[in-house]
Amino acid sequence: MKRKKRTYKRRQPQVTVDVSASALGTIPPTVPTDAEIFKRGMMSETFRLLGRECYNIAESRGFWRDGQGNPGSKIALMHSELSEALEAIRKGGPIGAVAEEFADTVIRIMDFCYSQGYDLGGAIVTKIDTNRKRPYMHGGKAF
Repeated sequence: MKRKKRTYKRRQPQVTVDVSASALGTIPPTVPTDAEIFKRGMMSETFRLLGRECYNIAESRGFWRDGQGNPGSKIALMHSELSEALEAIRKGGPIGAVAEEFADTVIRIMDFCYSQGYDLGGAIVTKIDTNRKRPYMHGGKAF
């Protein structure tokens, strides 16, 4: 006797979040919780350490031989890495090759931010929080 093959449709869980003042209790939404403060500190420290490693490698390979370097040139190099990622996608390159180009971009960004003393990790957490609070398709741009 043959068994019938059953197919199941996956149901997407319906999640609703009540962000009204009564649901939030006595904690106003603008006051960060201890977990958020910890997350921001951990993200900031993690990015600082990774940025330091990126900077030390770049510096030891001669990419900072002119002192602080020209910020315009450093940003142009970040952009060139994104262009290489786009080219890898256009050519149908393997996922690993595309990811490597994005990694090069992030490494250049982390290297530069560390050299300038920018708190990249803290800025990322802050920006994520800002984006989370924005309305759907804010700004009215199509893409």
